[in-house]
Amino acid sequence: MGGNGRWGGVGEKFVGADAKGGAKWRKKMQEEYDKDPEFRAAVDAVTLFTQGNYDIVRAMAVQEITGELPASFKDSALPKWRDKGMFGNPMGKYRDYFDGQRFADNKDAKATWREGAQALNNAIRTAPSFGASIYRGIYGRANMDKLLAMKPGSTFDAIGPTSFTSSEQIAMDFSLRRSRGQGGGKGLASGVQSAVVEVLPGARGVPVGALSPWRQQEVLSAGRFRIKEVVKKDQWTPVRIIVEQVATFRNTKK
Repeated sequence: MGGNGRWGGVGEKFVGADAKGGAKWRKKMQEEYDKDPEFRAAVDAVTLFTQGNYDIVRAMAVQEITGELPASFKDSALPKWRDKGMFGNPMGKYRDYFDGQRFADNKDAKATWREGAQALNNAIRTAPSFGASIYRGIYGRANMDKLLAMKPGSTFDAIGPTSFTSSEQIAMDFSLRRSRGQGGGKGLASGVQSAVVEVLPGARGVPVGALSPWRQQEVLSAGRFRIKEVVKKDQWTPVRIIVEQVATFRNTKK
């Protein structure tokens, strides 16, 4: 989508970074974490993303692509953070996944927010294509209204790292608010619509289960998506929205 990337190819280093075999992947990649500043920046950004700072990491990543922070953050402290080391919430508890990470000790990362956001954007853009579908569960009137207003052939953008999962069942549970951490997993109120977005094989994204305390088979992806099919069954079954990824985004800020 135009622009320049400071680095390239880091996405390939995340192959195998899912929860199954995560310890083996981390051990294998420790040397890369020590010597490759781009990989370290991407890992640190993902580590913050998966442990509760997803809104901030995503906002910073959006800024590196569009040139601006999302509107909801423009009057916050974030505009001053771009060239500061990434840090976690001082009230939060963090797990470090590599020797040399600093979040568990409440210290700033070696990489800045700019470097972390750019590296994560590049990791998604340069990742190998997935050979299987990935999924995202969605609910809420505003989200559903936007999705259902689109028809096959319509496109929408997910700018900045966005959570998907390689598990259809996990996405289904999330869409119905049955996942752990979603209000006790009690489920949606009767009559509330929800959807499962299925991204067809071929999309680019990075598996991050090896850098997450949650068993969500999480994949971070982003880009432009085209709707292929909308499948509605009944009022109790989430709408299935089948899409394909048609583009990814480059960093445009320096």
